[in-house]
Amino acid sequence: MSSLIVVLRQQFGALRAVPSLLYPKCWFVHRLTVAAFSAAKRMGQAFSDDLRRRILQTYARENISQMALAQRFGVSYDYVKKIRRQQLRSGQMERTQQSRHGPVSRVTETVQQQLRAEVRQQADVTLWKLQERMQKASGVGLSQSLLWLWLQKLGLGRKKNRSMRKSGTRKRTGSGVRSSQKSWAR
Repeated sequence: MSSLIVVLRQQFGALRAVPSLLYPKCWFVHRLTVAAFSAAKRMGQAFSDDLRRRILQTYARENISQMALAQRFGVSYDYVKKIRRQQLRSGQMERTQQSRHGPVSRVTETVQQQLRAEVRQQADVTLWKLQERMQKASGVGLSQSLLWLWLQKLGLGRKKNRSMRKSGTRKRTGSGVRSSQKSWAR
């Protein structure tokens, strides 16, 4: 039996052979894949500050390598290296507060209030006109798509006037036949 299979049996316990026509001697590949997928499920979760503190305290207290420390606590070597580097940079054992990702939104609270006021003043305003007014009033240039998203987010509908003329599209009659209107030559 090869040394790789012995190491795998020690690490993963009793392994069953997975029947395969293509790779009959590589049954351990399937087991490794299953182990990798099960590790990937918990990949997005952060380790607790308590574990982080215990690792760093043990590193400071004992003369032990980072690799041995990682094996003792069941974490990766890269994780131990990362938290040690962060501790040296910040001086604290706890995780630092994560900063906000991405640019800060131009639609501040004052811009939102201005948007509400503009829609309250004229509910059937077009996006183009609203964009113009917002540029003049608050000095913030917003695209029409961003304006539409914020109108939806704030629950502001752009209701049209009832006094406006009707749409040029004619309705179908009750029998489903088009109403009499001139059809364009095709």
